[in-house]
Amino acid sequence: MSSKKEKTPEEELVDKLVGSGSQKSDNLKKVLKSSLSRNELQEIVQGAWKNGDSVSEIRKVYVDNLVKFKSSDEEINESEPLYKNVTCIIPTIISICLVVGVIYSIFFMPYTYTSFNEFEIDGISFNIPSDYELATAGEDGDTFFNKYITEYTTYYYGGDGNSEEITKHINLEVYVYKNKSVQQVVSSISSEGWSVHDSSYGTYSGYELGRPLFDGCWFIFEKDGKTVAFYCERKAIKDNIERIIG
Repeated sequence: MSSKKEKTPEEELVDKLVGSGSQKSDNLKKVLKSSLSRNELQEIVQGAWKNGDSVSEIRKVYVDNLVKFKSSDEEINESEPLYKNVTCIIPTIISICLVVGVIYSIFFMPYTYTSFNEFEIDGISFNIPSDYELATAGEDGDTFFNKYITEYTTYYYGGDGNSEEITKHINLEVYVYKNKSVQQVVSSISSEGWSVHDSSYGTYSGYELGRPLFDGCWFIFEKDGKTVAFYCERKAIKDNIERIIG
C-alpha cells in the first residue's frame, strides 16, 4: 500500500492562499482581478515557503504583498472606465467636429468663385460663375431677364442608416426693368412675404430681401440708370454678388 504524503502546515497555507503549481487558489482569484498580479503574488509566496519561512512569515509575506498588488489592481480598475469612455468619446468628438465643420463651411465660411463669364442684359454687363449654365433668356412686359442653373449632389441619411442621393438645381436670376423704380420693385416683391433690409455690395447700394430659414435672397439696386433685381438661391453666390453685379 502506498501512503499519501502529508503536507506541512506551511505547504497547506501556501495552497490555501495562492494555490499550488500553476493552479491558483479561489481565494487569490477573488481578491486580485489582474492575472499578472496573481502570478507575481503566487511566485512570491511560494518562494517564501521554498526558502523555509514559517507559517507566520509566509502569512506576513502574503499580506504585505497582497496590499501592494491590490492597490495596483484598484488603480488599473479605476482608470479602465476612463479609458473605455475616452475610446467611445473620441470618435464622437471627431464626428461632431466634422459635422460642425461641414455646417460652418456651408452656412458661414465665405466662398470665392475664381472663374466667371461675362454677359449682358439690355446693354448692362454682369458676370456669371462659369459652372452656371443659361437656362432661359428673354423679356416680358416689365423686364429683360436671364435665368441660370447649376446642379449639385447631396446625400440624405435616413433613420435606417441608408443614404439617398439627391441632385438639386440651383437658380440664379437677373432682371433688368424697363420702366420701374427700385422702390416699386421692392414693394412688389416684399408683398409676397420677403423682409426688406438696406444693403450694399461694392459700389452699389440697394435693398436685400430675404425670408427666415430660407437661403434664397434678392438684391434690388440701380445700375447704369436702370433698376436691376438679382436673385440667388445659394450662399456661395451671395458671397460673390459684388463680383457678379460689378
